[in-house]
Amino acid sequence: ATGLKLTKTIDYVVPETNTNDFVFEIKLSADVKSTEISVTDANNQDKEYQLLKNGQKVSEGDTIVVTLANNETVYVTGLKAGTTYTITEHEHNSYVLESITDQGSGTIEEYKIHDVVALNIEICYNIVAQ
Repeated sequence: ATGLKLTKTIDYVVPETNTNDFVFEIKLSADVKSTEISVTDANNQDKEYQLLKNGQKVSEGDTIVVTLANNETVYVTGLKAGTTYTITEHEHNSYVLESITDQGSGTIEEYKIHDVVALNIEICYNIVAQ
Protein backbone atom coordinates (compact mmCIF):
# COMPACT_ATOMS: atom_id res chain seq x y z
CA ALA A 1 0.00 0.00 0.00
CA THR A 2 1.02 3.59 -0.59
CA GLY A 3 -0.22 6.48 1.52
CA LEU A 4 -0.60 7.90 5.00
CA LYS A 5 -1.44 6.70 8.50
CA LEU A 6 -2.59 9.49 10.84
CA THR A 7 -3.06 8.91 14.57
CA LYS A 8 -4.46 11.37 17.12
CA THR A 9 -3.21 11.16 20.69
CA ILE A 10 -3.69 13.35 23.76
CA ASP A 11 -1.01 13.69 26.43
CA TYR A 12 -3.48 14.06 29.31
CA VAL A 13 -7.23 13.77 28.92
CA VAL A 14 -9.06 16.40 30.96
CA PRO A 15 -12.31 14.99 32.43
CA GLU A 16 -15.52 16.15 30.77
CA THR A 17 -13.78 17.50 27.67
CA ASN A 18 -14.70 16.43 24.16
CA THR A 19 -11.99 14.17 22.75
CA ASN A 20 -13.72 12.83 19.63
CA ASP A 21 -13.87 15.90 17.39
CA PHE A 22 -10.37 16.69 16.13
CA VAL A 23 -10.59 17.90 12.53
CA PHE A 24 -7.62 17.41 10.22
CA GLU A 25 -6.97 18.72 6.72
CA ILE A 26 -4.59 16.76 4.51
CA LYS A 27 -3.54 19.10 1.70
CA LEU A 28 -2.05 17.33 -1.32
CA SER A 29 0.16 18.67 -4.11
CA ALA A 30 -2.02 16.99 -6.74
CA ASP A 31 -5.73 16.34 -7.12
CA VAL A 32 -7.02 12.89 -6.25
CA LYS A 33 -10.30 11.24 -7.25
CA SER A 34 -12.58 9.86 -4.55
CA THR A 35 -12.75 6.67 -6.65
CA GLU A 36 -8.95 6.22 -6.45
CA ILE A 37 -8.31 6.77 -2.75
CA SER A 38 -9.35 4.78 0.28
CA VAL A 39 -9.93 6.32 3.73
CA THR A 40 -10.28 3.64 6.41
CA ASP A 41 -9.96 3.16 10.16
CA ALA A 42 -7.63 0.75 11.98
CA ASN A 43 -10.13 -2.08 11.36
CA ASN A 44 -10.14 -1.41 7.61
CA GLN A 45 -13.68 -0.02 7.77
CA ASP A 46 -14.55 2.98 5.61
CA LYS A 47 -14.02 6.25 7.47
CA GLU A 48 -16.16 9.27 6.67
CA TYR A 49 -14.24 12.09 5.02
CA GLN A 50 -14.70 15.06 2.72
CA LEU A 51 -12.74 15.77 -0.43
CA LEU A 52 -12.40 19.48 -1.12
CA LYS A 53 -11.12 21.78 -3.85
CA ASN A 54 -10.96 25.50 -3.00
CA GLY A 55 -13.14 24.80 0.03
CA GLN A 56 -15.90 23.12 -2.02
CA LYS A 57 -16.89 19.47 -1.67
CA VAL A 58 -15.95 17.66 -4.89
CA SER A 59 -15.28 14.16 -6.28
CA GLU A 60 -11.78 15.23 -7.40
CA GLY A 61 -9.80 17.55 -5.17
CA ASP A 62 -6.59 18.27 -3.29
CA THR A 63 -7.72 18.40 0.34
CA ILE A 64 -8.98 15.50 2.47
CA VAL A 65 -10.83 16.48 5.66
CA VAL A 66 -11.27 13.86 8.37
CA THR A 67 -12.38 13.94 12.02
CA LEU A 68 -10.57 11.79 14.58
CA ALA A 69 -11.07 10.94 18.22
CA ASN A 70 -8.31 10.49 20.79
CA ASN A 71 -6.30 7.33 20.02
CA GLU A 72 -8.00 6.92 16.63
CA THR A 73 -6.07 6.11 13.47
CA VAL A 74 -7.03 6.73 9.86
CA TYR A 75 -5.34 5.32 6.75
CA VAL A 76 -5.39 7.24 3.46
CA THR A 77 -4.23 4.95 0.67
CA GLY A 78 -4.20 5.14 -3.10
CA LEU A 79 -2.09 8.31 -3.13
CA LYS A 80 0.45 8.51 -5.94
CA ALA A 81 4.18 8.34 -5.16
CA GLY A 82 5.73 11.80 -5.36
CA THR A 83 2.63 13.54 -4.02
CA THR A 84 3.51 15.89 -1.18
CA TYR A 85 1.20 16.40 1.78
CA THR A 86 0.74 18.90 4.59
CA ILE A 87 -1.48 17.99 7.53
CA THR A 88 -3.03 20.69 9.70
CA GLU A 89 -5.39 20.42 12.64
CA HIS A 90 -8.27 22.83 13.18
CA GLU A 91 -8.32 24.72 16.46
CA HIS A 92 -9.92 22.83 19.34
CA ASN A 93 -11.61 24.31 22.41
CA SER A 94 -9.86 22.10 25.00
CA TYR A 95 -6.60 20.92 23.43
CA VAL A 96 -3.78 22.40 21.40
CA LEU A 97 -1.45 20.62 18.98
CA GLU A 98 1.86 20.02 20.74
CA SER A 99 3.67 18.09 18.03
CA ILE A 100 3.13 16.31 14.72
CA THR A 101 5.53 13.94 12.97
CA ASP A 102 7.81 15.79 10.48
CA GLN A 103 5.83 19.00 11.08
CA GLY A 104 2.92 17.28 9.33
CA SER A 105 4.58 17.35 5.91
CA GLY A 106 6.21 14.82 3.61
CA THR A 107 6.32 13.14 0.23
CA ILE A 108 4.46 9.92 -0.53
CA GLU A 109 6.80 7.07 -1.45
CA GLU A 110 5.76 4.00 -3.40
CA TYR A 111 4.83 0.96 -1.28
CA LYS A 112 5.26 2.95 1.95
CA ILE A 113 2.74 4.11 4.54
CA HIS A 114 3.90 7.36 6.16
CA ASP A 115 3.16 7.16 9.89
CA VAL A 116 2.11 10.56 11.25
CA VAL A 117 1.19 11.09 14.91
CA ALA A 118 -0.49 14.30 16.08
CA LEU A 119 -0.05 14.82 19.83
CA ASN A 120 -2.22 17.31 21.68
CA ILE A 121 -1.94 18.72 25.17
CA GLU A 122 -4.62 20.42 27.21
CA ILE A 123 -5.00 24.19 26.94
CA CYS A 124 -3.89 25.70 30.24
CA TYR A 125 -5.73 28.79 31.36
CA ASN A 126 -3.60 30.79 33.75
CA ILE A 127 -5.79 32.72 36.14
CA VAL A 128 -3.88 35.73 37.40
CA ALA A 129 -4.99 37.11 40.75
CA GLN A 130 -5.65 40.83 40.66
